[in-house]
Amino acid sequence: MANPAILPAGELRHRIAFLGRTVTVKSGVPKEVFGELFQAWAKVETVSAREYFAAAADNREDTVRFTIRYRTDVTAEMTIRYEGRTYNIESVTDPGGRHVKLEIAARSEVPES
Repeated sequence: MANPAILPAGELRHRIAFLGRTVTVKSGVPKEVFGELFQAWAKVETVSAREYFAAAADNREDTVRFTIRYRTDVTAEMTIRYEGRTYNIESVTDPGGRHVKLEIAARSEVPES
């Protein structure tokens, strides 16, 4: 039986980038910049059929669940870039509170026409 406290490295085969805002101060003037904060290896899963149809009713194009190793600096204010698409983070959870992995629910919205 697999140990739930271990996240197999073989499952983390997709490279994702986390994007967010950073503030730098130069000569006393703060400047806010949006860009890449860090990268992580992730397991990428599409949602179940039931979740998919619920998302379609909300006019969402793509809903994905990303799983990464646990870290403390991931927030719902960030976005994820994966395979050229940008995903808005909807939730970040630490299953069981074990500090082993983070499950991140994210979606890309249908572009406005």
